[in-house]
Amino acid sequence: MLLAGISGILYGTVSIMAKAAYALGSNPFMVTFGRFLTGALCAGLVVCLVQKRSLRLGKKEFLRMIPLALLFGITPTLLYASYQYISSGLSMTLHFTYPVLVMVITAVLNKKRPGLREAVCAVLCTAGVVLLCQLSGGADWRGLALALVSGVTYSAYIVGLDRSGLRELNVMTFIFWLALLSAVEIFILSIPTGNLNLALPPQVWIYYALLGVVAMVGGASLFQVGVRLCGPVKTSLLSTMEPLTGVIVGLAVFHEVLTGRTVAGMVLILLAVLLLTLPIGKKADAST
Repeated sequence: MLLAGISGILYGTVSIMAKAAYALGSNPFMVTFGRFLTGALCAGLVVCLVQKRSLRLGKKEFLRMIPLALLFGITPTLLYASYQYISSGLSMTLHFTYPVLVMVITAVLNKKRPGLREAVCAVLCTAGVVLLCQLSGGADWRGLALALVSGVTYSAYIVGLDRSGLRELNVMTFIFWLALLSAVEIFILSIPTGNLNLALPPQVWIYYALLGVVAMVGGASLFQVGVRLCGPVKTSLLSTMEPLTGVIVGLAVFHEVLTGRTVAGMVLILLAVLLLTLPIGKKADAST
């Protein structure tokens, strides 16, 4: 649970590097592509030079990686596309329905209702995210659909990760293939949408590399370990540390204004995290 929470915190700092890349002429597609590509390179170097392992996958492992990479790679694309039609606050709120979706999907697949503690935490997290994300602007159905689908694809990735049979695969090898296949996917999608822009200043790749290290080598790998150790439901709930961290980054780095609504959202998420992580009762919940 600690690693899952740290993963959310790392993801929450992504806005710092992303905004720096945007200032140099990049766009959301290129930021995502750069993050995946440099993340794959960094993970590959760790595997080959530090761990002294092979990056090779068996046929079954590679085939299992493909749908995970498709879901993982398409999620930010859908989320960024929704920004064209609705506010980013509304988009993020709809996207962060995925912890609840993970809980529902897991309950259906396991044919078992979620534990009371997890259900209460899901309500607190959802309410906290709604308060943290400023809702404004119109509600175009296309933006609503794209943001909701991004939550669906990410929840499918999380559940699929838990059931992929890749638990024994080295974490950094997993991240290498996940990032590489996702980079290929984003590159292909960027061409017909007109978002492929390779004529950018060389220094933009510094921020892409930072994103690769923080979001992929750090955030994605810790998230995977979190799913392995404490299950998809708790990991997805703890990932709501991401918008909370994003707010803190906005206050500290971008000098955004702290409001009563923001404080209330932060308190609700922290309360949910405490409720989820503190030992209550003699037996751990078996639902996750």
